[in-house]
Amino acid sequence: FAEFDITNTSIATPLTTPIASGATAVGIDLNDSPNATFTFTDLDIASAADAAMIARNAGTVSVGSASSLSEISGGTGLTFLDTDATINNVSITAGNTVDPGLIIASPAGSALGNLPIGGQGGILLATENGPNALTVENSQIAGGGGIFALNAGTDDQQVALNNNTITATNGPGVLVMNDRTAATGETYVTAFSNNSITATDIGALFESVVFDADPATMAIDDVAAGTLALGSATSRIGATGLDLGGVSGSLTITT
Repeated sequence: FAEFDITNTSIATPLTTPIASGATAVGIDLNDSPNATFTFTDLDIASAADAAMIARNAGTVSVGSASSLSEISGGTGLTFLDTDATINNVSITAGNTVDPGLIIASPAGSALGNLPIGGQGGILLATENGPNALTVENSQIAGGGGIFALNAGTDDQQVALNNNTITATNGPGVLVMNDRTAATGETYVTAFSNNSITATDIGALFESVVFDADPATMAIDDVAAGTLALGSATSRIGATGLDLGGVSGSLTITT
């Protein structure tokens, strides 16, 4: 899709109902298309009260391009379940509520249950079946929470975040977590460079992940974080700036 504009003004589904179970105000719903590739080079979504996009088992999804800014607003921004996603040059504005477990309902019997991270965040990636990857670059993300990635599956997940401005008004700016109670696959952070994060909670939390720029090689390859800005003199982080728990690999922060 070279240019795609959606305006959706439906009333939002109450937050007590997971948005994937009967939501009415979703801008784009991609589902059950594991071999498909969806490319939106210029995507504008306005006022999707529940979610701007939900992609479930949807193959590969790409949003944005270097040549054109995509502007997206919704109760939640972009939600990916068992889907590869690449986000580039996108401005996302989500709502302010962060209520755990209410962003998306996973399949019955799923190890994910109702996701323990959720609410109105900018971007969410959740992995249960099959390897998945999330790349977010050159983008502005704002919401109750910023960018969430959770692996509760048997396969690996890769996360790359570069050159982003992330604002979380009611939760963490970045949360990348491997749920060791359910997951047997690894979560690899392959890139985390030159990001600016403001959050009323934790700035960036990485739990049980591996910092490795190239998981395909036997050796650990350093992840160069470059300049990492956590809060500012006028907008301080509300809790821990950078929280690393149970991690391995190599991460270098220049400034």
